[in-house]
Amino acid sequence: MMMNVVRKLSFQAIIIIFATRILVTGCSSGIMDLGDEFINTPTYTALIDTVSIQLSTLKVDSVKTSASGTALAGHCSNAKIGKTEAISYMQFSLPTGFSIDKDEVYDSVCFVTKYSGYYLGDTAVTYHLNVHQLTEEIETNEDDNNLYNTSYFAYEAATIGSHAFIPQPSSGKEIRFRLDDALGKSFYNYLLDHNRDTPDSEFKKLFPGVALKSDPAQANTLLGFVATDTTTCIRLYTHLTEHEQTDIERNFGMDDPSCQFNQIINDNAGLPYEVLENGKDLISEFKTNGEAFIQAGNGYHVRIDFPYLNNLLEIKEEGHVVRADLIMKPLNGTYKPKDLPQGFTIAEISRANTMEQPLLDTSGQQAQTGFLVVDNQYDENTYYSYDLTGYLNYRLQENIIDPDKGLVLSFPEGQNNTIDYLIFGGHTNKTSKSYLRIYYYYYDKQ
Repeated sequence: MMMNVVRKLSFQAIIIIFATRILVTGCSSGIMDLGDEFINTPTYTALIDTVSIQLSTLKVDSVKTSASGTALAGHCSNAKIGKTEAISYMQFSLPTGFSIDKDEVYDSVCFVTKYSGYYLGDTAVTYHLNVHQLTEEIETNEDDNNLYNTSYFAYEAATIGSHAFIPQPSSGKEIRFRLDDALGKSFYNYLLDHNRDTPDSEFKKLFPGVALKSDPAQANTLLGFVATDTTTCIRLYTHLTEHEQTDIERNFGMDDPSCQFNQIINDNAGLPYEVLENGKDLISEFKTNGEAFIQAGNGYHVRIDFPYLNNLLEIKEEGHVVRADLIMKPLNGTYKPKDLPQGFTIAEISRANTMEQPLLDTSGQQAQTGFLVVDNQYDENTYYSYDLTGYLNYRLQENIIDPDKGLVLSFPEGQNNTIDYLIFGGHTNKTSKSYLRIYYYYYDKQ
């Protein structure tokens, strides 16, 4: 019966079956220990150890990047997935309750921000942060009041300020550098000509905001900056001289977090992934050297399909799945263990790549994000593990397995303020093979 039912059974699986038979017959109570659960039933266990899966890469049409609290600016490059550029947009408001003395003297104007702690790429080289003035006001999407990685607003080609420095992204230090005096004097004159009741909407006609970019010559440095009204601002410096000089500074704080967003531009021309033109498109691991990749902020996801799931229908009447583990292996040589994301959400996906509800953990309360196992010694068996027991038993209730249904890995919500990525090895990959491991209980009819 076993050989007719199980399509592939490894030598280790046969040992497990044999050992299980001994355990069942040797214990009068018939208790079997599997993990943390004790099951009192006359059964034996089979392990199908490498059920084939198929990975694909898909790219959703857009990803919300507004109000993330992080401004991204820079470039990163990877030979396998292409080049990525991040540009951050933001607008500013008038100083709260401002007043200005006509005898004040203009000194300078600066852009002020702080490192957020996020970075990608090489931080040992000089980085150039460029500030461009927008030529149109930022407006959120009418339908949902959001902005996306694909959103764009026009800006001047020339900069109104630039700063060259060696990044210290983990320092949390303030970054402050001078902007053009022509801009500073226009701010100064605007305050002289208006009163504290002037609405910010009027000020935005003078100054719609800025786009933060890095020098395109820097192909592999991307930094994150804190994007809040209390941290990022344009600071105007003046002084007043009576008996002695009094230095005065006023902050034009970042305005309306929903209007701060990161445009993410991806260039994978000449690579297999350039065929992904809309969210319905897929590219299989068979066309990408047994690889698939996921990237936050840019909308790339990994889809997982189970082409041989129908074969398990033959044995569902004789037992049931007691454990199913999806093992997703990052591609060897493409990551540093310390930089691996802690996990990814996993959800159902159907025809036309429509994403549905996430799979929950055993508590039924939290979305699964996977269990990361890092092989620090040899770096050969690092993987993410997902418990698919409930999902697989649910799928096996179908009379005919729907081939259009599968699973999809995504970065957890809230991580789209990064452009982190990870490449996985598919079932056809020679060095980093992902697979589905199933433990099955068979009913003993003897």
